[in-house]
Amino acid sequence: MVFLSDDFNNDTLGSQWTFIDPLGGGNYTLTGTADAFLELFVPEGTSHSPGKRGNKTVRAVQAATDEDFEVEVKFASEPSEKYQFQGIVIEQDAANWLRFGHLHDGSVLTVFVGSTIEGNSTNSLIEVPVSPGAAPYLRVTRQGEQWTLQYSADGATWNNAGSITQALTVNEIGTFAANHGIGGSIPAFTAQVDYFFNTASPISPEDESSTHNDDHPPNQAPVANDDFVTTNYETALSGDVLADNGNGADSDPDGDPILIAEVNGDSADIGKEITLASGALLTLNADGTFNYDPNGQFADLNAGENTTDSFNYSIEDGKGETAAAIVTVTLTNPDNNTSTSTFTSDDFNNDTLGSQWTFIDPLGGGNYTLTGTADAFLELFVPEGTSHSPGKRGNKTVRAVQAATDEDFEVEVKFASEPSEKYQFQGIVIEQDDANWLRFGHLHDGSVLTVFVGSTIEGNSTNSLIEVPVSPRAAPYLRVTRQGEQWTLQYSADGATWNNAGSITQALTVNEIGTFAANHGIGGSIPAFTAQVDYFFNTASPISPEDGGSTHNDDHPPNQAPVANDDTVVVPINTATELNLLDNDSDSDGSLDPASLTLTSNPNQGTVAVDNITGFVTYTPNTDFLGSDSFSYTVADDQGAVSESALVSLSVEETSDTTNQPPVANDDTAVVEVNTVTTLDVLANDTDSDGNLDPTSVAIVDAPSNGSVTVDAATGQVTYIPNTDFIGSDNFSYTVADDQDTVSNLANVDLAVEAAPTNQGDGPAIDVWYGLDQTFGQIGQPQNWVNILGHVDDPDGVSSLTYSLNGEPEVALTIDQGFRINKTGDFNADIAYADLDGSSTDDIVVLTATDDLGNVSTQTVTIDYEAGNVWPQTYSIDWSTTSNILDVAQVVDGLWAIEGDTVRTVEPGYDRLIGIGDISWQDFEVTVPITINGGINSKGAVGVLMRWHGHNDDSLSGRQPLAGVAPFGALGWAQDGDLIIKKEGGATNPGKTLQPDLTYNFKMRVETTDTGSLYSLKAWELGQSEPMGWDVETSEGLSDLDSGSLFLVAHRQDATFGDVNITPI
Repeated sequence: MVFLSDDFNNDTLGSQWTFIDPLGGGNYTLTGTADAFLELFVPEGTSHSPGKRGNKTVRAVQAATDEDFEVEVKFASEPSEKYQFQGIVIEQDAANWLRFGHLHDGSVLTVFVGSTIEGNSTNSLIEVPVSPGAAPYLRVTRQGEQWTLQYSADGATWNNAGSITQALTVNEIGTFAANHGIGGSIPAFTAQVDYFFNTASPISPEDESSTHNDDHPPNQAPVANDDFVTTNYETALSGDVLADNGNGADSDPDGDPILIAEVNGDSADIGKEITLASGALLTLNADGTFNYDPNGQFADLNAGENTTDSFNYSIEDGKGETAAAIVTVTLTNPDNNTSTSTFTSDDFNNDTLGSQWTFIDPLGGGNYTLTGTADAFLELFVPEGTSHSPGKRGNKTVRAVQAATDEDFEVEVKFASEPSEKYQFQGIVIEQDDANWLRFGHLHDGSVLTVFVGSTIEGNSTNSLIEVPVSPRAAPYLRVTRQGEQWTLQYSADGATWNNAGSITQALTVNEIGTFAANHGIGGSIPAFTAQVDYFFNTASPISPEDGGSTHNDDHPPNQAPVANDDTVVVPINTATELNLLDNDSDSDGSLDPASLTLTSNPNQGTVAVDNITGFVTYTPNTDFLGSDSFSYTVADDQGAVSESALVSLSVEETSDTTNQPPVANDDTAVVEVNTVTTLDVLANDTDSDGNLDPTSVAIVDAPSNGSVTVDAATGQVTYIPNTDFIGSDNFSYTVADDQDTVSNLANVDLAVEAAPTNQGDGPAIDVWYGLDQTFGQIGQPQNWVNILGHVDDPDGVSSLTYSLNGEPEVALTIDQGFRINKTGDFNADIAYADLDGSSTDDIVVLTATDDLGNVSTQTVTIDYEAGNVWPQTYSIDWSTTSNILDVAQVVDGLWAIEGDTVRTVEPGYDRLIGIGDISWQDFEVTVPITINGGINSKGAVGVLMRWHGHNDDSLSGRQPLAGVAPFGALGWAQDGDLIIKKEGGATNPGKTLQPDLTYNFKMRVETTDTGSLYSLKAWELGQSEPMGWDVETSEGLSDLDSGSLFLVAHRQDATFGDVNITPI
């Protein structure tokens, strides 16, 4: 027998088991004979990880013999917090073991397989997301060097998570509990093991046939923690009692949802405004959110004094268990405090920085300005490209600080700015010295704006002690209250109603206080940012009126009125015609309100009706009227500002049997050189379905803001002249009529005015491999990106390479050798199909290279992409009739060339890829001859990849080109000559070994099954008969990608691919 089964139906651990607690602090218990479990406990705060530094898990193991076996374990517990683990461990020795189990990554529960071999750990050989409660049963089957993990919800129907191949001499087997943390809290966890069975000799009945429900442990009561919140004695406070308010968040050990059961002992008062014994008003909702209003009951609180109020509540888990807690509200009166102020208020209503302030710019390049006496701000600026982060390597923020005394205080700061790009910060800084400070402020993480609290204590930084997502403009006011070692952050949208973000406890001897601007970057661009500080108040001595009592709205510049443009319309006789008059109108700082369209004059020869929802106008001419008519209108924007009147000129005309269709004017994009007159043929992509365009009718509707335009009255060509030395984006709009004088829609011309291209002889030479005019999507879309590939070189060295799409900000490209960059100077721009125009308008990519002497060169690539095509699934490529690879496929990586009736890697490297097909493809089969040229590279592989959507940034965030590969379906290739199928979770055993310089027909198939996907692969020498069976087959679970296209792959290997034939299954 390999090992012994156990249902832990006793009060002592069986003698076959050894309990191991490598770090101390862990323990185990047995729950008895009913609902019998072995419980393995790991404490919080210390990582008990099964990683490369040794197996630190808390575990119970027993001796096992090195034979084939199957182990089945049922867990009554389930990880629910980030980096909680449980599972099965199979060991050879201290440097070699496998683990199979459950892991929560903070957002999803997975079943996983990991390994440590010769001390080197891989944590996710297999990782399959599962729903809560879907996988309490785990089963591991060992057959020689193959290990298969299955999981089940009921112990009857099993799902295959995947298999790995690994040599291991088994000496021990057991079950474990673990936790881990990266830069944050490390959660406690208790694994509950219901049984641990050798399936060759299970225990039946398990737990002596007790009839209880052993799928779940007994329900445990929720945990309610007391809350501590602070507000001014005159200020209402909003918050959430279930959140962490200085003593930990409320929770339920079983993961059950919790709701408020009672407030002050009465369930009927939930959601109602009640009066507390103090006279204050309270509303506590079922979801834990509350509003507390002092209600004027603390007006006799002396200056500099505090008092407390309180209420209690209970929570329930929906299964009858409850818990209670008390909320203590501290009310402060810092106003008119006659003691020495800890620091001085400032509304920055001057053109110089007050003498109490010291401006600090640790890295250089930052600055500050004051905007004057009206709309007065202190502006703190951090430049792009360099991290000005308040982190553990020192406070690199740009800031203004002043001396402060070490007393209790309250500071209130109003910001007129708001971070909007990834890793822009602003806020309040409170310092003891260079190694100890706190920060409270706003941070944008690239997807959401948050208010946050961070600390650096003894040089060790924690960036998110508190982090609360907020909507834009929901928190321009920040308030920090210090009471001894307790620090409370509040935020407000209007400076009147405050929300509690949370409290922390931290000893700090305060010496300085101030405000800061910061930025940061990880592997990508680092954005510039300007923090605008409206005022910085010690609430014990605020400045009133702030900014000298000006009544303007100093949060935003004055709203600009929208622009309504005149319209000219041809209307058929005796016909009601609906007009979209707003189509050519605009608002520079907001949006139009269609419901606000108002007539300012009526037509003389007809009537108009306005749709008060859409703003569309219906004009009905008088019976049999022919001739001209007109009316006028205004429209307002989303802030109520009203436009000037616009005139609608109408021509009521006879109609023929076929109504003339207006021409279609399409948007245009152009790159213009600085200080250069450029002529644009804007009509080149415009059409008229039933006639001809009239070039003499081109009319400019909206003039450019940064230049001027003139129209050639004969040709309709537009000449654009940018303002002197202007570089940036500009645009104008126009209409054109057809030969029946019907006017088109409004078309926009977007211009990118750029620095003059530098002679390639001065700057780096930019070689774009597949030409300066490239077409994508004409057949379909094989991945999420188009790729612009090439090489940049300069004898003086290349310091940087960027690209810009359609005049947008530049994106840095990696040109250093590694991953997808085969040699230094190669480049690959991953540009999302979603970012391209998708119409007949071309997209413009400008590559800009700078050498080490500062010389600059540019190269422009035109992309022709028209969206909407779907690649036919029956498809073939005959390379002998193909002159351009992009005509029949998409090159994703590397330099390729057509050689006769084949395509070949010119420069072998990391994952040279050609994409064929559409990301919507599901079940298909491909046949392609492949030759491994000039010997086999032991690190190389050649073959095909099925069901893939392209690279992502999961591996190295912010890198261009992208470096992440997973998820993908499967690779069928010859790796080191061995024919295998490689999946995310591992690889099959070799089907056969291929020889170099021989051509083999590769055939690979993917088909959907009830349990996921089946991949099949075979290869046979060219000229030989196709074998009947498959050389290798493997299955993937339901989590596998269910669609994706085909890619030819040559990984670090010189290879040739013949004609490609694809058929649907």
